[in-house]
Amino acid sequence: MMPTRRPRRWAELAKRLFRTYRTTNTGLIFLAVVLVYMYLDYRHSTCPYHSGQPPKALRLDDVVLHPATLPSSSGQCKRAVRGAFDAAQETYPDLDQASARQAMKGVVMALYGAGKDAVSDAIRTHAQWEEGNIAVLQRMLRNVEALEGVRPTFVDIGANLGWFTFRHLSQGYRVVSFEPMKSNLAALLTTHCLTGPRHLHRNMHTVIAVGLSDSKQDCRLVSEEHNVGDGILECGAGDKPVAEGYHVASHMPLDTIDNLIIEGLFDPGPVSVVKIDIEGHEYFAFSGAAAWLKSSRRPKFVLTEMWQVRGTATQYVRLMADAGYEVHVRESAKSESFVRMAVPAAVDWAREWEGGKRPEQGIITDVIFAQPGIL
Repeated sequence: MMPTRRPRRWAELAKRLFRTYRTTNTGLIFLAVVLVYMYLDYRHSTCPYHSGQPPKALRLDDVVLHPATLPSSSGQCKRAVRGAFDAAQETYPDLDQASARQAMKGVVMALYGAGKDAVSDAIRTHAQWEEGNIAVLQRMLRNVEALEGVRPTFVDIGANLGWFTFRHLSQGYRVVSFEPMKSNLAALLTTHCLTGPRHLHRNMHTVIAVGLSDSKQDCRLVSEEHNVGDGILECGAGDKPVAEGYHVASHMPLDTIDNLIIEGLFDPGPVSVVKIDIEGHEYFAFSGAAAWLKSSRRPKFVLTEMWQVRGTATQYVRLMADAGYEVHVRESAKSESFVRMAVPAAVDWAREWEGGKRPEQGIITDVIFAQPGIL
C-alpha cells in the first residue's frame, strides 16, 4: 500500500523517469533508486519510532495521546498500552479482536467480548456499523476536498471503539478522535497494535482523552452492563448510586472546544468534517465552541446525533443556524435520506420532535449541519 502522503518531489521525478526510460535497464535502475528514497523519506517523516529518537512513553494522564509514539511491533505496542494503564492505576479491559478487512484492508479491531457491547457485536458479526452514516461522511469529505482543494481533517467526537475513526484513517485522512472513556481508549490504541502502521497511518491520528461540554467540570460516565462501550454522561451526581443494570465506567474531565483550541491541544486544521455522537450531550459540546463556529476554520459539515429526552434540539438547531449552517433532517428512523429545512421550519420540527409529535423519527435521530454549497 503506497503512503497517502508521499513526497511530491520524489513522485514527480519517478513519474518522469518511468515515462522516459521505462524501456531501458538504466532507467529502471534510476527509478528503483528514486522509489527507495521515496520510501525512506516517507518512513522518516511519518514513523517517529524509527527516526532514531526514542518514543515518548504513553501516559493516560495526558489530554492528547499520539498513536505514532507506539512501537511498531505488535507485542511491544500492546505492552506499552498495558503499561500505560498500569502506571495510571486504571484497569485494562478484557478485549477480543476481529478482522475488519471487508471494510478496511488489513485492519484488525480490538472489541469487547460477545454479548457485552452492541458496536462490538455488530462489527464482529457483520464487519460494519452505521454504514449509512459512513456513506454520508465519505461523500461529504470528497465534496469538501473538491471544493477546497485540500483534504479535510475528520473530527470524530465520541469515537467509541473507533469504527468511524479507522474507516477514515485507513483512507489516508488526518483524524482527531475525542474519546474520554478509558476502556474505549484501550480499544482504540490496541487496534493500532493489532493492525500495525502499514494500514493505519499513526502519524495522522490524534486522540484527545477529554469530554466536551460548555464549561470545565468533572463528571462520570456510566455504562449498561450489556453495552459497556456506550458511556452516558452524568454530571453533578457525586456519590449517587447508578441505575440498576449500570455501573460507573470512568470519571472524566470536561472542557470546551474553544479552550482546547486556545491551549493548543486541539488543531482542527483549516478544513474539517465532524461526526459527533456523545449520547445527547452534542448541543453542550458546540455551545462551548462559539469562537470556532465564528472562525474561518469552522467545520464545513457536521453529522450529529440528537436525543429527544435531552430537550436541547431546538436550542441546538438555533445555535448552528445562527452560525450560518443549513439544516438537513433525517426523514424517518428507517430512512437513510435527509431533507433540507429552512431555519423556521427546522426550529418548528425540533420543537415538535422534542414534544413527541414526530414519532416516525424515533427518540434518537441524526441531523446534518452544513455550510452553504457543501450538499
